[in-house]
Amino acid sequence: MYEQLNLRDWPFRVIPDKEFGVIWAGRRSTKAQLERLLKKTGLAPKSSLHLMWANFGMGKTHTLYHIEHLCRTRFRQIIPIYAVLPKQGKGFLDLYRAIAAALPLDLLGERLRSVSSSTFPDDVCLHPLFADNPDVANAVLATLSQDVTKVVAAKQWLFAQTGLPRKSLDQIGVTRTIRSPEDATSALTILVKLLTWNSKPPKKALIMFDEFQRIGELTPKLRREINVGLHTFYNANPTGLGLILSFSFGRQADVKYMLSEELRSRAELQTISLDTLSSDEAVEFVHDLLAQFHIEQTSDYTPFTRGAVDEIIQYTAQNLALTPRNLMHCFNHVLQEWMLDHEDDGKVQLEQVLNYLSLLDVTAMGSDVPDV
Repeated sequence: MYEQLNLRDWPFRVIPDKEFGVIWAGRRSTKAQLERLLKKTGLAPKSSLHLMWANFGMGKTHTLYHIEHLCRTRFRQIIPIYAVLPKQGKGFLDLYRAIAAALPLDLLGERLRSVSSSTFPDDVCLHPLFADNPDVANAVLATLSQDVTKVVAAKQWLFAQTGLPRKSLDQIGVTRTIRSPEDATSALTILVKLLTWNSKPPKKALIMFDEFQRIGELTPKLRREINVGLHTFYNANPTGLGLILSFSFGRQADVKYMLSEELRSRAELQTISLDTLSSDEAVEFVHDLLAQFHIEQTSDYTPFTRGAVDEIIQYTAQNLALTPRNLMHCFNHVLQEWMLDHEDDGKVQLEQVLNYLSLLDVTAMGSDVPDV
């Protein structure tokens, strides 16, 4: 807590933080769009595929964290699953591993108990839900065991880890490991259907895939494999599934080069776009951000004067680009420098800002710079 600044916590964070996902500053039209998307997701059982594009430094990951927060607090009929496309992935299996590692195993266990107690108390793997891959039922069942070795083996199987010995497979009652895109698609389809099985009111699983632009770094063969796998998985779940694929690069139009025609044709027509801010939007962003951290509520920009805020925003617009990340960098720098020079109460003044900003080297601040 920074009582001398009237701040309950430090507001300027550059690295995405899930705990920070509760915060939303500025961009009110985008927030309204996200809330409408989640409302629509809960209105009808049909599955949906959404594309999100963000310019560099626009808070793409934070936006996904905020969606996750909204699902856990307001839209509880939606089960959020956040995953990241791995760097230098090796195909659909790596995509499956990222999703599987993010699945709520405790909830899967609860659902499996419900399936078992309903009509198949003796052998749950005989339930029609698991007809294509009974191993999934046995692996989830093993995660409920009191035997730690069984739980570990079951998680390794569900996460498609390699090198599981035959003894471990026999221990959890599975016949083989998940070792192909087809195996992964089958297992993931069953796991998602299990998550939402017989839920009242009906629930949906919302898988949010961050950094999906990394697919562009893969070979054409691997890109095709991931596109085919996602297309197959989506088609196998006509209801109960939401997908958000999140991209970050300079041109929104480049999204079409990352996805197959089959996937693009299934995407919702309304894209979630996060582009650079105007000066007025930047002022709104800073005001809303600080307001959510004030200990005592105030309508001003404490611990900054309005003149200081305007100067920092003008500097950011002229030397970098008006993105949340760049604003966080600049405001963080100025406030820390001011705190080193002022131990007492007060506000950051315009003339002090000019001195502190002169210390910055904008060439060292990454790729969030305007195109010239």
